[in-house]
Amino acid sequence: MTFPNAQYGCGIGEHPGVVAIDGTSTTSVSTTTDGTANTESAWAELVAATDEDIIAIQPFMQRRSGSGQHGLMVTFGVGPSGKEQSILDNFYMDTDLFIGPYQCPMFPVFIPAGTRLAFKTRASLASMVVELNLNCWHQGNAMIPSSFGRITTYGAITASTSAVELDPPAGIYSGDVVTNKTFLEVDASIAYPIKMLNLGVFQARQTARADNHWFIDIAIGAAGKERSLIEDLVAASDSSSDQVSPFYIGPIPVDIPAGERLGVRAVKKSAGSNGDIGIIIYGVS
Repeated sequence: MTFPNAQYGCGIGEHPGVVAIDGTSTTSVSTTTDGTANTESAWAELVAATDEDIIAIQPFMQRRSGSGQHGLMVTFGVGPSGKEQSILDNFYMDTDLFIGPYQCPMFPVFIPAGTRLAFKTRASLASMVVELNLNCWHQGNAMIPSSFGRITTYGAITASTSAVELDPPAGIYSGDVVTNKTFLEVDASIAYPIKMLNLGVFQARQTARADNHWFIDIAIGAAGKERSLIEDLVAASDSSSDQVSPFYIGPIPVDIPAGERLGVRAVKKSAGSNGDIGIIIYGVS
């Protein structure tokens, strides 16, 4: 899916929303997470007022301090200082020093011109230095419906700044056929209907990865009676980077009513202790 003439950021000339920290031309906002691990920071301003209507957002973030594998969550919001309302809760990535997400998803959501944008952070490492950027897609850049107004996060675990974890069984392959497995509940009853979703696939605190890959299914329905909506989404890892990729798959058009139970299951190619993956689903309404 190609969207021509995308503009980056949300408010200052050619690069609105890409804030100049020191009065010079910078490409991102630098921030530090709370001094206590897994504690959410206060809201901070990203842009005082957007200059155009926005029909989709695309977050980018990169860790710049510390060592080891850690989780990072950023919540983006709108509204005046002290009255911010979230538009994207707990956008998550697994982090290692200087490693950012290789695939950053687009979230269709309508934000009117003149809106203040803000963010807050949480990390499993205290005082993590992070660089942020929010790419914004303006009306006319793409044929995206402007009716999307809500993004809901399912599977984020804020107490540990992590994701719901799957430990899938190793598959038994016969040609392209893989034995299946039971579903893990991501949410017992989703709060809002989902018209598009982004699936996040993460490291699950594994610091070393062998060559492996996973087939992932998303389903709805009561436990033991799930109906698969999306099957065999592929994620992979390799021993050289020790990373699972892609971090995000989507947006995928779906039609899931509010109140449905949301589940996920997976199978991995190779057995072993480093085959866990973390899962978060972001539903767009």
